[in-house]
Amino acid sequence: MVLYCRVCAAACTLSYLLFLLLVSGGHGQADLDPQVILSCNYENETDPFCGFTQDTLDDFDWTRQAGTTSTENTGPSVDHTYGSTEGYYIYTESSLPQTHGHVARLVSPMMQPSTTPICFAFYYQMNGEDIGKLRVLLQTANGTDDPTLLKQWSGHQDDKWLKSGITIQPQTEDYQIILESEVGESYRGDVAIDDLMILDKVCPLDNLTCDFETSQVCGFTQDTTDDFDFWWHAGSTSSSSTGPRTDNTFKNASGHYMFIETSYRQQGHVARMISPMMAGHGGRPSCMIFYYHMFGRIMGDLNVHIKNSTSDDIGDPVWSLSGNRGDKWRAAEVVISTPYDYQVVFEAERGESYQGDIAIDDVNITFTECPGFHHIKNFSSVNCDFEEAEICYYEQNKDDQFDWTWANRGTWWRFTGPSADHTLGNELGFFMYIEASWSTPRNSYARLTSPEVGAQRRPSCLEFWYHMYGVDVEELNVYIMASDGPLPSTPTWTQTGDHGDYWHRATVNINMLNRPFKVVFEGKRGVSRRDDVALDDIKVYQSRSCPPFTTDFPPATTTPRPWNALQCTFEQDYCNFTQAYDDIFDWVRHKGTVTWRWWFETVHKDHTLGTNQGHFMLLQVMEWWNHLTNDNARTMTPLLQGSSNPRCLSFWFILNGRFADFFNVYILNHGETLNFDPDLVFYGDHGPKWTQAFLDIPPSTYPFYVVFEGIIGFMWATTETAIDDIQLLNQKCMRPVPTTPPISADCNFEDGQGDGMCNYVQVLETKFRWWQRSDIFFWQRNVGNTATVNTGPPFDHTFRNSSGYYLLAEASQPQRPGDRARFTSRPLASTGDRICLQFYYYMTGDDIGSLTVLWSAPHYEEKPIFQTSKMADRWQSAYVDIKDIVDNYKITFEAKVGTGSQGDIGIDDIRFLRTPCSGFEPESTCGFDADYESCYYRQGDADLLEWIWYDSRGTEPSPLGNSSDQVGSFLFIKGDTKVPGPTASLFAPRIPTKAMDHCLSYDVTVQNDPAMKLVVAVEYQNSNWRNLQTVNTTNAAKWTHFDLKLDLSLLTEDTFQIVLITYFGNNKTDGLIALDNITISQASCDVVKARTAARENQKRSGGGSRASVALGVILTLVIVGVVIMLVVAWFYIRRSGFGNTPFAIKYKNRENDNISPVSMPGEPGIANPVYEKPDIDNNA
Repeated sequence: MVLYCRVCAAACTLSYLLFLLLVSGGHGQADLDPQVILSCNYENETDPFCGFTQDTLDDFDWTRQAGTTSTENTGPSVDHTYGSTEGYYIYTESSLPQTHGHVARLVSPMMQPSTTPICFAFYYQMNGEDIGKLRVLLQTANGTDDPTLLKQWSGHQDDKWLKSGITIQPQTEDYQIILESEVGESYRGDVAIDDLMILDKVCPLDNLTCDFETSQVCGFTQDTTDDFDFWWHAGSTSSSSTGPRTDNTFKNASGHYMFIETSYRQQGHVARMISPMMAGHGGRPSCMIFYYHMFGRIMGDLNVHIKNSTSDDIGDPVWSLSGNRGDKWRAAEVVISTPYDYQVVFEAERGESYQGDIAIDDVNITFTECPGFHHIKNFSSVNCDFEEAEICYYEQNKDDQFDWTWANRGTWWRFTGPSADHTLGNELGFFMYIEASWSTPRNSYARLTSPEVGAQRRPSCLEFWYHMYGVDVEELNVYIMASDGPLPSTPTWTQTGDHGDYWHRATVNINMLNRPFKVVFEGKRGVSRRDDVALDDIKVYQSRSCPPFTTDFPPATTTPRPWNALQCTFEQDYCNFTQAYDDIFDWVRHKGTVTWRWWFETVHKDHTLGTNQGHFMLLQVMEWWNHLTNDNARTMTPLLQGSSNPRCLSFWFILNGRFADFFNVYILNHGETLNFDPDLVFYGDHGPKWTQAFLDIPPSTYPFYVVFEGIIGFMWATTETAIDDIQLLNQKCMRPVPTTPPISADCNFEDGQGDGMCNYVQVLETKFRWWQRSDIFFWQRNVGNTATVNTGPPFDHTFRNSSGYYLLAEASQPQRPGDRARFTSRPLASTGDRICLQFYYYMTGDDIGSLTVLWSAPHYEEKPIFQTSKMADRWQSAYVDIKDIVDNYKITFEAKVGTGSQGDIGIDDIRFLRTPCSGFEPESTCGFDADYESCYYRQGDADLLEWIWYDSRGTEPSPLGNSSDQVGSFLFIKGDTKVPGPTASLFAPRIPTKAMDHCLSYDVTVQNDPAMKLVVAVEYQNSNWRNLQTVNTTNAAKWTHFDLKLDLSLLTEDTFQIVLITYFGNNKTDGLIALDNITISQASCDVVKARTAARENQKRSGGGSRASVALGVILTLVIVGVVIMLVVAWFYIRRSGFGNTPFAIKYKNRENDNISPVSMPGEPGIANPVYEKPDIDNNA
């Protein structure tokens, strides 16, 4: 074992290295490879743990062992190095005295900081019924933070040695690596480690997912020994009639892929693209699925090689394909089974022509078995599943009117054609279908002819699957035609009309004997374009009949169990709502923007959440060519239990658009048909808003459904109909009581908070136009590193490890400079106090954009309250005061993409603190010279009357009359016989206690009503208060000053708040209470009185002192003038001695406190040598 490079100096002495070289041997000694930092196979008895040490604060220790462990059916039987019982490894024994949850830790030597990643690799075995956990942790030298979890395994993995590699990113301080084993539920849980290495390189990858959307192309590299290179590209290639027009990932011209440009190349030239190093997993198979595009007149070959890390030879191809595959992205899968680390090599060879571009996209390598969906079948046969571009060499007839089309992912028209093939049952599978153009007349036909089938000795059977779905589907015919004869005049099998959105099996008996034959499929167009007919999975059972086709028996048609209650928001699913089978089209569960028509104002938000992320049921009519007048769509609730009492169905709906037609609601008893007339009808445009409606449910003993039906009006109309928040109430219909919004939206984005978003929602652009590209993208809830290097957080702020979550604005493509990501809180209630918004943000990278926090509320314009573009290469805290005291306000976080991909922005740990960000002011003084809000006073939310501010500078007469001895502005309130009792309260700002006595000073007068009074109280944080003083006409008939002692027996919490409450009597309306000069001081009242007296004395003695001050100022000015004259004279004498030679000055260096000379040129415009550009923060 050799230990060197980054291991700390104490373990890296020359003598230690020589000692290790002498005692190590065989597999225990690492080659002098500069990539090897540490290599350990635990064979060295002198240093059994290779410099690692047992943690003294854990529960038990790791053990060095050879052969089996002491417990049966758990642990290794041999080591990994030699594969024998004589080789050593280390393990944790889970038998007694260890119990569930006990941990053992082994700690590496101290590692020094690095600027490049390293690989921590080892073999492990976790074999047993009750295996606990194995963790790899990283602990920095400062020890103040918890260790960072790098990787964790749990439970039984295998009875073999498995390899693992963990890439450790560059560290800025010393650190140690910790191996931690946790005991499971029983003694059968031994965990073992062998052949540990630390390498100065990146570890091989376990999995790889690459869509080639960034220019780093996921670490793929060009082979330097080939003839030309793969290109990174978006959109169409430069050559016509070859190559893809879009990528496979996004299916648009902005998505990227890799391809070879065969123009200006010679036949046989090859290009190779090599993946990053992948982990071999000891020979257990991995699966690679990738998409290829091979479209062109003369294609070359596409080969896949597996290059082992032990060899420079790429070997023979493990997958190969050639020829034109059609203008389609198609999937392929490759099983990779090698005991060594490996790289995947894509090799593309140029064919005879420039029309031979080959493209690759969406490479996915996983340590799993392949699904087996993507086998290549490119041979001639009547039996065909149409999964290959050759379509089994079926031929399009040349004497028909149009052609069959080879396709997947569903047909283009809505409410027609299959959405998946029959073979695979998903969008990856292919089929054949007909789709006529506008110019194709009715009853036009397309014919598809099979390859030849040889003569049969006995009758045969044709089996195929067809799909005929659409309002105007016309006809599908099947002919059995002799190879040397004409098409028969009548078909052997025929089918017409709409058969629903299903694949149907058909069988045809073939009685033709002793002659080769072909099968001809003929599809005919119906009345309009909505008439797709599709074929898949054709098979001829030669000289035998078709096998019986068994299906599960349909369930008995019994009455389903009725629901006793219904409350559906559509946020999770369809709530067991079902689609009618006898309508024309369907309702869909939807979220976000409804339509792209710029002239049509639509609803972008659901009713439940009030955001564009909420779901609702939608009947959308946008493409006029898809619908006819009176086409309808119906959806119905689950079966509801009848009741002997009347009930109410409450729901919200949208009926929007100039030509909005009928929206009907029916009550349908189980087993019956719909009434001729609906029970509730809405017609015409109700505007782009949610409207609440109620349906009376009469008493009934029958179970029933509620059916919602939308009707199409003019076929060219653009309309929308939607429903949301459907609830069955066990009472007569009444409006729901509005709920009170929360007062905060704290969030750390972890799993324990529902979906981790704490009711924050993503915000979509609401002013999108069809000629514009939307500049809105979504924040991502992320864990660990971001996908782009040199930007984004390495871990969350909450736990500061790779397991914690945070929100990330990913700046990589397809985002573009200036794009914005927004998430916003739900509406929040005001507490009446100032709120401090605290959050943490992470902004690092060369292309950082900006982070903005915005405040909004109903009837208020959205405004920024925080903004920064400064880089923060750590989690940076931010504190923002929310000063506006308005209910139902929202806080929105907006990240703006900078100039490139290295501009990721993270957000974590949002908190709303009921305190100003700078803390509460220790004292409060308010003379009401401006309004009371400027002193942060506020009125009570439930007050019946309001305090009024009298402005002495205005023209209004004083409410106290001319006899008032008060000077300046003040607050007052007048009595009202209609509201006797406590009627108004005035809340002072909250003050910190700080374990000190305080004094409340104020001026007050209570006039004209002996029943009126002012109560002074202190309010505590639980909203309870304690009365301190009562003022009325008896003790304050005129302006009276009070000093009220607030000692610690009253101030029992960290903060307190003074409240002044008015009480009115029943008799008089001319009663009045006025307040002024309220001061809360952080001192006893005696000290406050002494300060006040001192200020008064200073005012009275101010006349004599002013003369002394004036005399001092005059003398100072005379002295300064004399000094200036002497300095000017001295400079004049000195300058005349030097002539015109530039002179030198000196300045003080602020860094080392030295006096340094500075030579200054003679020309004007000399810079100040100590001037520094100010660091301007653009925080709003």
